[in-house]
Amino acid sequence: MSTRASFFLIFSAGVAVLGFAQVYLFRKALRLIRRAVGRPRLRQALIGCMCVLLTLMFLPYLFRLFYKWPEHEVSAFVLYGMLYPLSIWSLGSVSTCLLIGLKDVSAIVLHACRRWRGQKHPESTSPSQVTRRDFLRWTFGAAALSPLGALTYGAAIGKEWHEVVEHTLVLPNLSPALQGLRLVQLTDIHVGNFLKQERLEEYVRVVNELGPDLVALTGDFIGSSPQFIRPCAKALGKLRAKQGVFACLGNHDHWVGAHTMTSALEAAGVEVLRNEGRRLLIRDVPLNVAGVDDPWRGTADFDQALAGLHPAAPTVLLCHQPDLFPAAARRGVALTLSGHYHGGQIKLALPGFTLSPAHLISRFVEGLFRSGRSQLYVSRGIGVTGPPIRLNARPEITLLHLT
Repeated sequence: MSTRASFFLIFSAGVAVLGFAQVYLFRKALRLIRRAVGRPRLRQALIGCMCVLLTLMFLPYLFRLFYKWPEHEVSAFVLYGMLYPLSIWSLGSVSTCLLIGLKDVSAIVLHACRRWRGQKHPESTSPSQVTRRDFLRWTFGAAALSPLGALTYGAAIGKEWHEVVEHTLVLPNLSPALQGLRLVQLTDIHVGNFLKQERLEEYVRVVNELGPDLVALTGDFIGSSPQFIRPCAKALGKLRAKQGVFACLGNHDHWVGAHTMTSALEAAGVEVLRNEGRRLLIRDVPLNVAGVDDPWRGTADFDQALAGLHPAAPTVLLCHQPDLFPAAARRGVALTLSGHYHGGQIKLALPGFTLSPAHLISRFVEGLFRSGRSQLYVSRGIGVTGPPIRLNARPEITLLHLT
């Protein structure tokens, strides 16, 4: 199955799950309104409002699937009045549906067990029992709505609360003259409605304050529209690194226009490596930097990218897709830098256990990985795609000290 077909299938499955959750919750709310609201006109008005909200919630998904909306910058009213609330509700409602569904299933199972044992429901209840039942009902209601609160936090704070993650990496064959070389990685920026040029320039200032020797940009510069290419390139053109700023392209960059993206970045002073390598001479010793194209529409040609590099010097490879790491490791690449998965973007983090859609399809979601003498670092990136929410996956600027 092709990558595009897989994306369409996964997207359609997600919309189907979302649709089921809305129908389920709609039926629950309908029953509650009919039982709690006595006035017919008010009851009809509430039901009508629910139908309108349900329709509005699905519009962005249908437009995104068939028309790639929003292609252009939208108004603040659409952004904060529709996209943010509906993203939060759509994700939160699935969790709420799951919790309520589990409660209903457990009630059915409990009822079946009682019938099998020949037990009957108590016919009378004392005031204390009613109070306890009400308390449990309200407690469960609060728990069922808690995902909405968590996702609201992820949209308002989690998406903006960046951190600088530092690691010291040992590279085989690195010259003592390059001990402590500072390499900063920035990835998955996704400039668009949810991350504007002004915000990216703030991240650029943070990177420059780290005093990097090298800056590696590992793809997905744009969210959804070519309209944002120029502002993105203008902001990244303000990056300052002693030995240069290098980039590879990601799948989103191919969607909006790989040639246009490459031209804009290079005009801004960023060197884009599409199956290319460079021999750098730093402090009179060699270091190789290479980049492979994204396989979405391009070809990740490792042999071409690594051809002509200094054989005795370690190579830093820019590769947006971390799942290509085994191919880099087979070729003896010392360090591969990737992104793509945003650290899961929205993930459930428990002691010794992490779950997100990304963790279900790849083991290279975030952090440091090793294969023999080769290493891979996968950054969480700074932008968002899909819902404008980050939960347990803070935006990351990576500072690597090479030794």
